[in-house]
Amino acid sequence: MCWKIWGNGGTNSRKSQLSILAKRINEKLDEYDYTEKRVRTAWGKGYILQ
Repeated sequence: MCWKIWGNGGTNSRKSQLSILAKRINEKLDEYDYTEKRVRTAWGKGYILQ
C-alpha cells in the first residue's frame, strides 16, 4: 500500500500512518452503521477490506 500511496517502500512512520488511516475508515463506517465490510489487518501482508 505504501508503494501505491507514496511511490516507495514503507518506513515505520508511513506504516503508522496507514494504521491510523485504517482506524479512521472503520470509525467512519461505524458512524453510518455500515457493518458489511471492515478494514482488517492481514498480519505480514497488509490491510484488506473484508
